[in-house]
Amino acid sequence: MAVSTWYLVVESMGKWWVDCEGKPFGPFDELSEATDGAIRLAEVFGDVHKKLQVMVPDGRGHFEVAWESVAGDDAEDPDADDAAVGGESLDPKPQLM
Repeated sequence: MAVSTWYLVVESMGKWWVDCEGKPFGPFDELSEATDGAIRLAEVFGDVHKKLQVMVPDGRGHFEVAWESVAGDDAEDPDADDAAVGGESLDPKPQLM
């Protein structure tokens, strides 16, 4: 099971903020702006080996997932389609020496 990093979108004193591991980002005027900002933060700065989730308030006192990544072992291998019988690649890539 992959470790997760949550980007929480919260409202404080009339402004929207993104909290990631105790670090605040913002303020944003609208929930949608904060959500977009959280997704961008996760995409650009998130750890590719962790499952990343943007959590937003659902209006009933709980959080719901607005966006999530696929992490580490769960991510698809981009070279998987190139694998041939015997483990050789159909499209070998140059190797640096």
